[in-house]
Amino acid sequence: MKRVLTLLSVILTCCSFNATAEWILNNNQSSINFVSIKKQDIAELHRFANLKGRLIEHGRGEVVIDLASVNTGIEVRDTRMKEILFETERFGKAIINVDVGRMFMMEMEQGKPYPKTIQGSIEMHGVTKSFHVATTIISYDKDNILISSIHPVIINASDFGFDEGIAKLTEVAGLPSISKAVPVSFVLTFTRK
Repeated sequence: MKRVLTLLSVILTCCSFNATAEWILNNNQSSINFVSIKKQDIAELHRFANLKGRLIEHGRGEVVIDLASVNTGIEVRDTRMKEILFETERFGKAIINVDVGRMFMMEMEQGKPYPKTIQGSIEMHGVTKSFHVATTIISYDKDNILISSIHPVIINASDFGFDEGIAKLTEVAGLPSISKAVPVSFVLTFTRK
């Protein structure tokens, strides 16, 4: 009986620890990338350098993108995106809220990849939109969880009021067109605090 109680105590302690753990986004092992398409068929890959975030006990989480950290590989284009498109003086951040699910977090086995459709919302440029995204989640050791998109998420720039900014960018860059459909992909690593 004593052994059973001891074992039960250990199990409850582990479950309680997992349920109340907080996981902090590791910026160095995470990335959010997007593709811009100009002149109808020229695609260019960009990323955001500064990300912050966390997952908390109920499987809910937040990722904050510093829009001023946009990195396109061309400094003048970075500046134009910050000033003309994102308007980072007024809208410096994009905030993504997600719900992975408390039970899901508690039941994950280390080293096993799990497909998971995550519900969430993104607040950007003064607009909030809900989304569902197909991901793979893996707890590759006891202190790290990786969440990655299975396929790119298509963001419609018009949904966030970027029409005017895209029109200005098109004019300033002397381009015939810049697509308003933007594929976004991500790999996010969270480390236990």
